[in-house]
Amino acid sequence: MPVTSYLIGTAITTGLTIIAWSLVLIYFDPTTVGYVGLVLFLISLGVTMVGGFTLVLYALYTRLTGAKRFWTALRHGALLGLAGIGVLILQWLNVLAWWNIVMVVVIGLLLEVYFKIKVE
Repeated sequence: MPVTSYLIGTAITTGLTIIAWSLVLIYFDPTTVGYVGLVLFLISLGVTMVGGFTLVLYALYTRLTGAKRFWTALRHGALLGLAGIGVLILQWLNVLAWWNIVMVVVIGLLLEVYFKIKVE
């Protein structure tokens, strides 16, 4: 499949998840809804972050290098989105500190090195 079809699918999915995340913010009260609202919030925000980061990183990679690296942008977008959701979960559990963020970054870097070695 051409890269443009992946980009269109990613853009449509990201747009739909932005709408879903907005609806979760509007219709669910986080103090009364419990775990269901939290899970819906985190999933919709996570998919929105992954899609948004992927589109931004793809545009950045294309502009800077001229190469169309969709899968690299998707991998980096997924790592950034998961890191963001991980930090939000740690904050929700009241255990977020600077060393937790450092651990999240180190885990992300180790995963990137693993994928880089595995691909090559």
